[in-house]
Amino acid sequence: MRYKNRLFELRGDLSQKEFAERIGLTQQNYANYENGKQGLKSDLITRICETFGCSAEWLLELDGARPTRAYSMPVSGMAMGHVPLLGRVHAGKPNDPDEFDGETALIPQFLIDEDPDTYACLSEGDCMNRVYPEGCLIAISPNREPQNGSVAVVTIDGRDAVMRRMYRTTQTLVLSPDSFNPEHEDIVIRATDDHIIEFGGRVVWFQSKDEME
Repeated sequence: MRYKNRLFELRGDLSQKEFAERIGLTQQNYANYENGKQGLKSDLITRICETFGCSAEWLLELDGARPTRAYSMPVSGMAMGHVPLLGRVHAGKPNDPDEFDGETALIPQFLIDEDPDTYACLSEGDCMNRVYPEGCLIAISPNREPQNGSVAVVTIDGRDAVMRRMYRTTQTLVLSPDSFNPEHEDIVIRATDDHIIEFGGRVVWFQSKDEME
C-alpha cells in the first residue's frame, strides 16, 4: 500500500537529508515517508506543518491551502544568531553601507552554522509577494548553489539586485517572478547576450514584517 502525501513538493530544493534534519528524522526514515512506503503519523504531520507552514489537509492531498512560503521556520524557542544586514532586495543593491552600516539581523543559528557567510536583506516590491511579503526579512546564503526553481538574488550589469526564481539551461537564464501582480514578466538572459551576471546567493529563510515588530 502506498500513502499519498506532498512531501516531495514541499521539500522543494532542499535535499532529503536537509529536510529530514529539520523535522528530526534520519534521511532513510524520511525517504520512506516521501516515497509513500510508510504513512505519516499524527505527531509528525503536526511537526511538518508547523515547521513549513502548510496544512495537514494539503500535505495529505486533501482539501487545504498550499504553503505560501518556500522555506521558513518558526523563531520561538530556536537558537538565533546575528548576521550582517546588507540592504534591500528588488530596489537597491544588497550591499548598501549608506543605509545599514554595521547593522545586524537575527536569523536561526543553524543557517549560520551551515554557511557562515549568510547575510540578511529586507524585501522590497511585489515581484515575489506570493512567497515573500514586502518588507519581510530574508536570509541569503551566498554559498548554496541554486537549483532550478530556487529563489535567488541576482545582480545584472551592476544594477539593482533582484530576487526571482531562477531557471537555467545551457543557453538561457530565466529569472521568474512569483507575484500576485500580473504585470511582472520573466527576465530572460541568453548566453549570446552581453550581460554581467552576479549571483548574490540563495534565499534560505524569511521572517514576516509583523513578526519583526
